[in-house]
Amino acid sequence: MGFRSILSDEFPELRIAAYAEVGDDRDRAYEEMNSILRDRRISGVYNIGSGNQGIARALREARQARETIFIGHDLTNASRLLLLERTLDAVIDQNPRVEAREVVRMLVSAVRGRTEPDYPPRNQVIFRENIPFD
Repeated sequence: MGFRSILSDEFPELRIAAYAEVGDDRDRAYEEMNSILRDRRISGVYNIGSGNQGIARALREARQARETIFIGHDLTNASRLLLLERTLDAVIDQNPRVEAREVVRMLVSAVRGRTEPDYPPRNQVIFRENIPFD
C-alpha cells in the first residue's frame, strides 16, 4: 500500500500495469512475468518478495532485461549476480543481522527495566556500483 500511495501522490503520470501474487515462488514469478510481458510492454518491475530470479529469467528471454527498470528486495548471492549482470537495477536490503541485533538490544533493555526508543528500519539501497562483498 505504501508503494501505491507514493506512486499516486508523487508520480501520478505512472500507473501500475499489472500485479501478480507469486507466493515467493521463482517458477511462479517466471510464469507471471512471462504472462505480463506477452500482454504489454512495461517500463519497470518492483518485486516485494522472493522470485527475483524468475522475473529476471523472463525479462532476459523477452530481451527486455536492460530496457526494464527492475527493483527487488534482499541482497542475496542470487541478487548480487543479477545486479552484476545488470538485469536487476537496485535492491532494497533491510539487513536482517542488524535488525536482529537491534531487537535483541531492545529486549535486553526491556528486561533491565529500561526503554529504548523505537528505531526506524535500516534500509540500504544497493546498486551494481555499491555492492558489499562480505
